Amino acid sequence: MIHVIARMRVKEGALAQIRPIARQLVAETVKEDGCKRYELTKDLRDDGHLLMLETWESQAHLDAHMQSAHFKALSPQMDAFCTAPTEIIVTEAV
Repeated sequence: MIHVIARMRVKEGALAQIRPIARQLVAETVKEDGCKRYELTKDLRDDGHLLMLETWESQAHLDAHMQSAHFKALSPQMDAFCTAPTEIIVTEAV
């Protein structure tokens, strides 16, 4: 299994704008082959700190997701509300 943590810092007050984009991205992504988890979460102490938590069956499944039409269309829309580039951490169980 491949686990991804994508850490995003969003502009103050941007949560309302990013939420519908994220919901659409999640709704499409969870249909993908190999997707075990794809969930956007918010830090309870800081509305500007979001984490996309992902679990994929394999690196190939993650790679396919990164090339999907919905990811390519919606990810830049989310990035427009970020204050810095998204930090992406990719791990696997040991």
